[in-house]
Amino acid sequence: MEAVVFNSNEAIPHIVRNKKVPLDRFLPPIPDEYVTKYLKTLPLKENLILDPFGASPKTILRVAQFGGRVLVAVNNPILQLLIEVAAKQPDRIQTRTSLASLAALRVRDERIELHIQNLYKTTCPKCLREIYAEAFLWERHSKVPYARILNCESCKTTGEFPLTPADLQHAAQFGEGGLHHARALGRVAPPNDPDRIHVEEALNVYPPRAVYALITLVNKLDFLDNSSEQDKVLMAMLLNAFDQANTLWPHPVARERPKQLTIPPTFRENNLWLALEESVDLWETDEEPVPITYWPELPPEDGGICLFKGRIRELADKTKMVDFGLVITTFPRPNQAFWALSALWSGWLWGYEAVEHFKPVLRRRRYDWSWHSTATQAAIHSTIPTLKKNAKFIGLIGEAEPGFASAVTIAAEKSGLRLVDIDYFSEKKLIKLCWENAQNDEISSIPPDKKSNSIQNAGREYLLAKGEPSDYMQLHIAILSNLVRRNSLCAEEKPAECYSKLHQEFLETLNYQNGFLRFGGSEKSIEVGQWWLVNDHDATLPLSDRVEMAVVQFMQSNPNYPLTDVKHALMQQERTTFSGLFIPELSLINECLESYGEIKESGWQFRAEDTPSLRREEIKSMSELVNELGNKLGFKVNSESEGIPKSIWLDDIDTPQYILYISASALLGKFLWEVNSTPAHRIVLLPGGRANLVMFKLNRDPRLKIFFENGWSFLKYRHARQLANSPSLTAISLESQLQFDPLTYSETQLRMF
Repeated sequence: MEAVVFNSNEAIPHIVRNKKVPLDRFLPPIPDEYVTKYLKTLPLKENLILDPFGASPKTILRVAQFGGRVLVAVNNPILQLLIEVAAKQPDRIQTRTSLASLAALRVRDERIELHIQNLYKTTCPKCLREIYAEAFLWERHSKVPYARILNCESCKTTGEFPLTPADLQHAAQFGEGGLHHARALGRVAPPNDPDRIHVEEALNVYPPRAVYALITLVNKLDFLDNSSEQDKVLMAMLLNAFDQANTLWPHPVARERPKQLTIPPTFRENNLWLALEESVDLWETDEEPVPITYWPELPPEDGGICLFKGRIRELADKTKMVDFGLVITTFPRPNQAFWALSALWSGWLWGYEAVEHFKPVLRRRRYDWSWHSTATQAAIHSTIPTLKKNAKFIGLIGEAEPGFASAVTIAAEKSGLRLVDIDYFSEKKLIKLCWENAQNDEISSIPPDKKSNSIQNAGREYLLAKGEPSDYMQLHIAILSNLVRRNSLCAEEKPAECYSKLHQEFLETLNYQNGFLRFGGSEKSIEVGQWWLVNDHDATLPLSDRVEMAVVQFMQSNPNYPLTDVKHALMQQERTTFSGLFIPELSLINECLESYGEIKESGWQFRAEDTPSLRREEIKSMSELVNELGNKLGFKVNSESEGIPKSIWLDDIDTPQYILYISASALLGKFLWEVNSTPAHRIVLLPGGRANLVMFKLNRDPRLKIFFENGWSFLKYRHARQLANSPSLTAISLESQLQFDPLTYSETQLRMF
């Protein structure tokens, strides 16, 4: 993983982060903070850049903002519009002017704004004023809504309320079918179009009132100049209304990423004019516009976007004289809901002629990973002739899951790309892959292993190196990348066949008979639970312990380090340890920092009591204290300072009854090698400041949790001192007294890195 720490003297584009993005629930969830840091490590200005999918307008914009000249092939008209308007970076004046121009149009004798708002008119149950509902709530298959969501500005009444008779009567006015329904169909598919039935199915996710409101708005588009910048902004703002109008908004779930046109059991019917007003905030920005051109005019030398409106295979035929030195793309996820709705919305905005080439997406009901591997391979294969030899191909996978990772990896392998690097950010469900164009390179042969053995060996190798259980996603990627690097990935099969075969081999290999354990598993899915090994004798120190040690060492070497770059600096200094598939979670780093340090204005500092020199002295004094306590309680005491400092308390026949380990850290992996050959109660003494980190690790690692539940307990230094000072403590009462100050976990606030 290449990481970067920004120098405060570097010129960095002004970028607005953590802002909602139009159609965000359908677009790849690529963290903006990751993209902006990663792009700083790439030679953007030295190469003409290709994006063969155009799936992430935000990422494309960032590449151009950092000086990249990127040519984007995008077949979806809705994504084309998002990219165009995002590049223009409309400010608040532009968005408000666009909405005002629409609001001023008239429907018969009233402004269209008032006409649309009146569709959602209701009465406040408290002050009885006429107001506009934020949404009506429906049950699937019902003919009328069952409740309304209100926010009365006059009396501040908010919440969910039953419908009034007037609300029911008003809703009943909008029946299925009719002129507006026919218009909604006709703008996408004329009456004799064979795809009309598919358009009808997509339109069924819109309630009748929404269809009336949308087509009332759409009818006004014919009076707009679709080529003007202001009207493009207005059409982009309308997309939010198009999306807010459908039934794919479950209630009371606040956020969901729909992938199928499946109406939830209960859903919101949102106020469409409020959705239009919301789009002002979605689109307005104070960022600088990015130059945008259209093929064959390339972007200017100082960065910009060139848009090709079509498939990558069509573009590849036209770019034979262009050599791309870099590919940066976000892989699209199969999403029947988004593609079907995109066809619908494209017809509403531009008419059926504009969507003719795109309508086939309406016919496909299911996008499985086998299909996706074939489609992705075809797209990647089309890019190969346009690339320079050894050109880097960087692909991002957001909302990653095993099937997605397999489909993309198989597609790249079948296209002749050579995998160079793979990073997985588990908390973000983000994969970053880097390949090189390896066309005409000789590929080394591999030993004639059966692939099942390769999967078994790769899985074991990864888990031993990680030193702790792994969720299936991480294990899957580790095995997958190992197979690719060994050139052992279904050499002869087509992509779809390779995917199916590989999936079956994973199922057949990852089981107890082949040396794999699973904690919290399910017979229904291989992806549930955490995976470990039956024989783990060669495992390294757990990754969580290595992260803890690195954080402590980093704080010693970098006092007062700024909070924002701790993780990236750690990864940069410890590339071999915390890169690729061993990138630690932010939550783990945060727990380590909180356990040892405190945040000041200048950055992280050790707490006074946690400076290493003081802790070494405390371990020495604590060892003396527990030795004295053992003698006081009538035990024979042996003390060991080699390895983990410990105090062994023996009875009259020299049988160990208690073994007390004195630790200043929360490093738990070192105890896994302690042989439990005696029935002695084993106690780990540690500072109270480590309690949260210890509990976090136990909750995170089921192997550790099971190990320490068998004859072990934890004792805070402060409680040990209290026991040593207790005049009534006896060997008999010790066991019960140990339970009086147990470790508990208090969730820490995740700092923004």
